[in-house]
Amino acid sequence: MSGFIRNVTMAAAASVLCLSGCSRGETQQAKPVPPDVAFIVIRTASAAQIEDLPGKTEAYAVSDIRPQVSGKLEARLFTEGSTVDAGQPLYQIDRAPYQAAFDGAAAILQNAQDNLALAEGKAKRYAELLNQFAISKQDYDSVQAAYKQAATIVAQQKASLDNAQFNLDNTIIRSPIAGYIGRSFMTPGTLVTAYQTNALATVESLNPIYVDIAVSSNRLTALKQKLATNQRLGNGSAAAHVQLQLDDGTTYPLEGKLPFTNITFDRDAGKVLLRALFPNPKLLLSPGMNVRVTYSDGTNNDTIFAPKSAIAHDAKGEASALIIDRKGIVRRRILKIDNALGDLCLVMDGLTPGDRLVVNAPRSLAPDMPVHPVPAARPYS
Repeated sequence: MSGFIRNVTMAAAASVLCLSGCSRGETQQAKPVPPDVAFIVIRTASAAQIEDLPGKTEAYAVSDIRPQVSGKLEARLFTEGSTVDAGQPLYQIDRAPYQAAFDGAAAILQNAQDNLALAEGKAKRYAELLNQFAISKQDYDSVQAAYKQAATIVAQQKASLDNAQFNLDNTIIRSPIAGYIGRSFMTPGTLVTAYQTNALATVESLNPIYVDIAVSSNRLTALKQKLATNQRLGNGSAAAHVQLQLDDGTTYPLEGKLPFTNITFDRDAGKVLLRALFPNPKLLLSPGMNVRVTYSDGTNNDTIFAPKSAIAHDAKGEASALIIDRKGIVRRRILKIDNALGDLCLVMDGLTPGDRLVVNAPRSLAPDMPVHPVPAARPYS
């Protein structure tokens, strides 16, 4: 009896050991549980098509102030760093020698006019005498020639007086345009020369102001095609209405225009230069500022946006994102993205409606990993 119990006990122990060993083996062979990964479903949206172009501000007009007569600079008649009107006096050149030249030319002209009056009277008398056969034809011709010569001298002296008047008037140097004037490069007492190389000052017309935009010829063609399409649909005009983003990220409050007729070519850079025009009444914009010009060129009903946080960039700047396929496997997609809109990026290629885009991905997540898809708690639109 005791031997039977001992055998049963040993068999039971062996069974327990077998079960324990089998349990450990099954545990070691169990597959790891896929991690939970949040995703959003990509959908299309209706959104304005935004063009974002880099640019630089340039003055609408620039005028270097130079003297048209020579002489001593007597006075500066403006405040540096202020705005001036067209025709406003800026400098005064010593007018004494030019006033004397004018007075002398006026006196010579008066003398010539007096001589012309005498020659004219004599010519009329000789014409009457010739009709009465009281003088010879030779005497008559001589008097007529003297009269014509006196008239020529008067014309010459009038031209001399006009030139003297021009020089006298230009002893006051005026601004040819309205705008902002910077510092003066010459001080009173300086001797200046007519049409000298060095400018006395520079006036820049800043209202309105240009924004120069360099684009490739292919980009220009695409922009023109979009503008033409919008015009046919009644959604646009001959010039696109544009907004300005300043270098600090703020938006310039006034709208500008981008006509595609004001085009120049930079052959060295292989670029086409467009010029947008913006009002600048408060002179918030100054030449040389780096800005971005944005404008909407229609509406696309099949736009795809993706959160910026879901998009990665490699060392070459190539954009990519992770999606979860139907089998729950993570796949990497190469993306072509364009403009940003807040927290979202416009995806031009790489994502299709219905794709499950990974968001808030853990660092350990890698392509070809199986995961447990979980809808993201935060919706994106």
